[in-house]
Amino acid sequence: MESELMNDHQIDICWKLLDKSSSRRMSYASRASIILATDTIFTGIFVFFIKDGGERRLALLLSLLGLALLVTSTIFSLMATMNVFLWRNSREVVDYPPEAYDRLFISPKDTFKRLPRFKDFAQAVRSLPKEQLLRVLEGELYIDLRLQKKRYRNLQLSSMCLVSAAFLVLTVAILQGVASLMTP
Repeated sequence: MESELMNDHQIDICWKLLDKSSSRRMSYASRASIILATDTIFTGIFVFFIKDGGERRLALLLSLLGLALLVTSTIFSLMATMNVFLWRNSREVVDYPPEAYDRLFISPKDTFKRLPRFKDFAQAVRSLPKEQLLRVLEGELYIDLRLQKKRYRNLQLSSMCLVSAAFLVLTVAILQGVASLMTP
C-alpha cells in the first residue's frame, strides 16, 4: 500500500514538473518573438545605413557585419522556439537510451504506430501499470529538460548576437552623424 501511495505521489510530481516545463517552453517562445521583432527593426536600420551611407566603407562594413549578426540571431531565436534543425527524434538528441523508456501515450507517432485501433488503445490504457506510467513520465521529463537546456542556450546566443548588432547600430549611427557634421 505504501509503495502504491509513493507511486501516486511520484506520478503527480512528474505531471506537475512536465506542466511547469511546458510553461517554460512558452516563455522561451515569447522571448524569442521579442528578439525576432527587434531583429527586424535593426535589419531595417542597417538597410537604411547601407542605402544612405554606402559610400563610407567603414559604415558599410559595420552595417554588413550587423546584418550577419542579425541573421545569426534570427537562426538561434528560431532554434530556441522549435526543433527545426533536429532531424533525429528527441531520444537520440539528448542521448537517452531507447531501451530505458517507452513513449507510449506520450508520443502520438509511437502510440498510434503500436496501437492503431481504438480497442487496442483503450485496453492498453486500462492495463497500464503505475510503475510503467511513472517510468514514461520520468523519461519524458528527462528529455523535456534536456531540450529546454538546448533551447535556453540558443536563446542566450540569439540575445548575444542581438546585443552586438545593437552596439553596431549605435556605432554606425555615430559614424554617420560625425560624417554628416564634417561634410559641408
